[in-house]
Amino acid sequence: MRANFQFGYDLGLFIFWRNVPAARFAKKVHPLFLKTTQLDTIRSEELLPFFTPEFILRDGWRLFRAVSH
Repeated sequence: MRANFQFGYDLGLFIFWRNVPAARFAKKVHPLFLKTTQLDTIRSEELLPFFTPEFILRDGWRLFRAVSH
């Protein structure tokens, strides 16, 4: 099963989703999951399996999710 990784923007009345490459997605969510002391030991690509269709991460007005296809 493959996934499209998406950034979402909460605009109040609706959420605008856009597809992004997996590497760019991983780079953005990397610091949201890890403590500063862990950045050297874990690569951002290792975080991608956490994202399933049921899991959405929010960072302020930005949302992150994976959509299976």
